[in-house]
Amino acid sequence: MLDKLSYGGVMMMGKCTFAALAAGLALAGCATPYQDMGFMGGVRATQISADEAQITARGNGYTDPDTIQRYVLRKAAETTVAAGFDTFAVMNDADRSRSGEISTGSATAYGNSAYAVGYSTRIFKPGETVLIKMMHGPKPADAPGNVFDAHDLLKYLTPPAK
Repeated sequence: MLDKLSYGGVMMMGKCTFAALAAGLALAGCATPYQDMGFMGGVRATQISADEAQITARGNGYTDPDTIQRYVLRKAAETTVAAGFDTFAVMNDADRSRSGEISTGSATAYGNSAYAVGYSTRIFKPGETVLIKMMHGPKPADAPGNVFDAHDLLKYLTPPAK
């Protein structure tokens, strides 16, 4: 009878551990959407002066770094247009990516015996911050590669459907 209870206890622990792991993966299994900065990441604009702003985007472990770059450009374009400007120049940028490790596991003890199962996974969370200078008028034909037409970007960098 004791073996059956112990076996049933192990099965119950396995089911609980699996359910907790599945719930955690379901929550974290989605890439960061284009949204205001929050628990899952997102974008934020901070006005520095009348014609300068700092744009930051951060993603979770399921977000592609290229997606974060597009989020930064889109937020920069939105900020530029909202402030009444037409173009912006990226003055500098900084990599705000982070990496870490997630460990999951469980341990069960029965009498003088203990059982442990664990997994560890490296996670890369992309991030980027740029400082932009906003300007009036169309983008000059001979503008350097760090100058963008905000209205054009908003046409092409539409946020994904939620």
